[in-house]
Amino acid sequence: MSSSRKLVINCGASQMSVAAFDSKAGKLVLEKFATRNLEYDYANEDGWLPAVNGALREMSSELRFGGVATLIIPGYQLLTKLIKIPHVDEAKQQQIIAFEAQQSIPYPLHEVAWGSQVVDDDGVESEVILIAMKLDAANRFCNAAGIPGVKPQMLRASSLMDYNAFRLANPEGREHTLLVNVGGRSTNLTFVGASGVFLRNVSYGGNNLTQMLADTLGTTFAQAERAKVDFFSGQTGFSADDPAHAPLQQTAQSWMRRLSQEITKSIMAFRRQSPNNQAPQQILLTGRSSLLPGLSQFLAEANKISVDYFNPAAALEIGSGVDAQLVEASAYQMTELVGEGAR
Repeated sequence: MSSSRKLVINCGASQMSVAAFDSKAGKLVLEKFATRNLEYDYANEDGWLPAVNGALREMSSELRFGGVATLIIPGYQLLTKLIKIPHVDEAKQQQIIAFEAQQSIPYPLHEVAWGSQVVDDDGVESEVILIAMKLDAANRFCNAAGIPGVKPQMLRASSLMDYNAFRLANPEGREHTLLVNVGGRSTNLTFVGASGVFLRNVSYGGNNLTQMLADTLGTTFAQAERAKVDFFSGQTGFSADDPAHAPLQQTAQSWMRRLSQEITKSIMAFRRQSPNNQAPQQILLTGRSSLLPGLSQFLAEANKISVDYFNPAAALEIGSGVDAQLVEASAYQMTELVGEGAR
């Protein structure tokens, strides 16, 4: 891989993907792309890292990539804090951020891997996102991703990548938007507006729907996952009088109600943070679990707000060696990859 390219590996709870990006004439170019579902019992978190390692080896063989890599960590693995500091020059800014990190992270700094990103600066104050992960957990994660030929160099937070991808697609826009990225284990909520940025990770995602279905149908988690995918993707047809049809639909409605409640609580928390924070004017959905049929309509009715989908791949130029159909099919799973490429 040429030195000008950036290799990014996104490790989700149930799916992972790899991309290589280049920049040409101010355009972000996708040069390589692959994705894999992670094969393990999602109810058993101990199986996650071995599954990450196995899937990464498969994709490495397929794409023949290697070199220095940036790893994206799912939000549920991280501590995220938003802080505000005075606007100062960059050298002093780093000193202030380090001091605030000591006050805000509930562990000694030598026990964590941590970093920050300035997400807004009005000339008076800077808004900074602090991200932290216990050092032993970060080391285990890097070891799992450190397959032959791949050298993990940086860890990035998935929630920050959502913000970066949105900014790539909307470089000048300051509209009041809530970006909702629904993953397997958790959901990232990113508020973007003229008054600043607010991030929240909610431990609620597509795996919760699977567990609810398992409880309702009296099956194992793995059997419920297969039924969920088959039914809601349309791979398996269920007639309206099929005994499984009503429980599947009713459970999905319950899951959507809970997700809507989490979104409402997050909007209230965002507005309480500052009197200048306005309610979002639109919700943009992304993430594989956001593709549940009827979710956008349900959230629009429940929150009395415009709801649409955010396709991060629309901001990319697709390289000649990339399967454009695969990108189209995987577009709503690419927010984190595109967000890191946008850096």
